[in-house]
Amino acid sequence: MGWYPNAIEGTVPVESNLLAHIIALCVEPAVWNGITMVGSCLTVQQHKAFLALLSIAGAGIWLMALPIIRPTLDGAYEMYLVSRNDPTCSRIWWDWWGSYLVFGGPGGRWVLGTALGYWVAKHEPPSNPQRCHFGLLFMRPNFSAAVTLATALSLAGFCLVLAIQMAFRLLRGQTTIEALQSQSYTKTNDLRRYLWVPLPLLASPPATDHATQQGTSSESLRHRAREPLQGSGNATGIAFSIPWNERIYDLGTWRNAKRFWAIPIFGLKHRTSMLGEPPIISTRLIRQISEDHKDD
Repeated sequence: MGWYPNAIEGTVPVESNLLAHIIALCVEPAVWNGITMVGSCLTVQQHKAFLALLSIAGAGIWLMALPIIRPTLDGAYEMYLVSRNDPTCSRIWWDWWGSYLVFGGPGGRWVLGTALGYWVAKHEPPSNPQRCHFGLLFMRPNFSAAVTLATALSLAGFCLVLAIQMAFRLLRGQTTIEALQSQSYTKTNDLRRYLWVPLPLLASPPATDHATQQGTSSESLRHRAREPLQGSGNATGIAFSIPWNERIYDLGTWRNAKRFWAIPIFGLKHRTSMLGEPPIISTRLIRQISEDHKDD
């Protein structure tokens, strides 16, 4: 699983038979300690299209459903009253103590009780609280319409929540996968995290970026002595141990937003040059790793 097409990441065994995650800046599939690692299809270049899909789908469904929400809710309330006033429904459901337990707890008692109202009124003449006896389907109490609307609004809400979470994570230089994995690091003491850095990048680190000065000190970075990762391009480097909460791709909020905004939504498959570009690593992190490497 990787976050960029060029950032290769996998779970590999290291010393003392412990597990570790290694992230490598390499375009081609690579081999480290005899373990072959390949890139993932989940790339940051596709996040803009995915975020647009989540936002448009979530907001669009809610906007399109607005005209029928009120009639559907009124119809559901009418079916609830029908169910409460029906002797059979009262005997088998409302007056039964098990109705508080068997269908999702107290909340499920009202849901299933209302559904029984649709069942009771199924063979009665159509009516609705809007006094429209011959209107469209959603103007009459209809169980299928109510379930469809509830399902659509639930999925739309899920899309909007996921879009908001994704936007905040992208501004912090994280993806959903990285954020979820960082939570697993806090629960697993035996899981180590490594970043493989090419030797040329260590020899000439980039200039300091003032937007990414906050983070882990260089004392917390440790490197494995000469564990080269070799790919088809014969690239060599050193795998450095990094903290579990280190945001490798965080360039600062403003630069993260600019980088995300520059990603095209359409025509990405034809822009092979973008897919071949190496991922941008936090300048602060690279400089700290370079200084730690020189000290050793």
